[in-house]
Amino acid sequence: MALFDLLWSSRFVTEMLLACFLVALPHKKREGFGLRAALLCVAVVGIAVLVMNSGAAQAIWTDPVYTTVSCLIYMVVFFAVALVFFLLLCPVTVREALYCTALSMTVQHISSALLLLLTALVPGEGNLMDATLWLVTIVVPYVAVYSWCILPIGEKGAYQFNVINLTSATLLIFLVSAFFSTIAKGLDLSGREPLFLICQVYEILCCCFLLWLQVSQKEALSLQHELDIQDYLRHLRHEQSQQAHREMELTNHLMHELKHQVADMLKEQSEDDRDRLLDEIADNLTVYDENIDTRNETLNTVLQERSLFCRANHISWMCVADGASLDFIQTGDLYLIFRNALDNAIDAVCQLPDPQRRVIDVKVYTRNALLMIQIENRFQGRLQFENGLPVTTKGDRSYHGYGLKTIRSITERYGGCITVRAKNGLFSLQVMIPVPKP
Repeated sequence: MALFDLLWSSRFVTEMLLACFLVALPHKKREGFGLRAALLCVAVVGIAVLVMNSGAAQAIWTDPVYTTVSCLIYMVVFFAVALVFFLLLCPVTVREALYCTALSMTVQHISSALLLLLTALVPGEGNLMDATLWLVTIVVPYVAVYSWCILPIGEKGAYQFNVINLTSATLLIFLVSAFFSTIAKGLDLSGREPLFLICQVYEILCCCFLLWLQVSQKEALSLQHELDIQDYLRHLRHEQSQQAHREMELTNHLMHELKHQVADMLKEQSEDDRDRLLDEIADNLTVYDENIDTRNETLNTVLQERSLFCRANHISWMCVADGASLDFIQTGDLYLIFRNALDNAIDAVCQLPDPQRRVIDVKVYTRNALLMIQIENRFQGRLQFENGLPVTTKGDRSYHGYGLKTIRSITERYGGCITVRAKNGLFSLQVMIPVPKP
């Protein structure tokens, strides 16, 4: 009996920890997640047992005068526990941790309100009845919420959300539900008055509405993302036509220079001048004699497309690529990965005043059944990151910033991931995709 009372006093904190686990399941986790989670749960539950059975806590929880205080304490403690849980156990930003905390508190609130409702409506008393009802109100809503809400919005190991919608909906529903909860508990601590029961039903409906709102928002964000990508692809095709026109102009410029160089050679000139002109002609012709062969036609095409522009802007690249390892990726997807990655690298190195630093390093290889695509280049200035990707520094953001998003979207479709680093003036993009078994 004493042991049951001790554990029963920490049931709400236990519900909160289980809700955090539920929200963290589809999310990316830090190394050593299991051990860290176990230590954190033992610490939190242990502290909760000690605090809840202290004389001061019992006085607050059993005195109707302190109903509002007790509700506020619960909310603050739950918020702090969940926030620490996600910051310690998942690789999330503070904003993402706040979102996961809001989801966890919503799930826990459903379970808590349902337990109070069933305790009032289901006949029977005793520890066995209390434990049974508690297990039912944990298992049923948690499984339902996980399959209906948590899995859909966390399908790629991270949660997508709109900050404004999240903040407004969360504040409205939690403030209203907390208000009614406080009023209900203050009016009738026995939990059997109709107003108390109505308030519990209202709280459950409010929390379900909040979760439904997140699922709907996720679907809307996914649809908007697809529309943005399609719009970006149309813009990319337009840029390709403009690039073809620019490359034609560069070709005409080179031919014009060759014509004048040949005409100068026909004039009477010294041996040194003639040798110099021959070197210039040979140098101008090398762009047409470059034999780019990575054993992958798509990669060859992308490199060849950008060769004239890179030559005109004194950009060089080092390419070590096992093109045969790229064969399992569809041609269109492969083109978009390399085209966007190289365009971003070219834009970055073009801003460097020293031509000696305008170098792009391209590597393609396999390691431990993983396809590795690594592109590195120098850059100047500082980059700000959002959701793991750098924010575009260009003034017109209409079509900028989608390159890396497109690469990530394609990579995730093949079950892979991307890593972006920017440190000490070196930008590195690494794409990792599992190689399918033959």
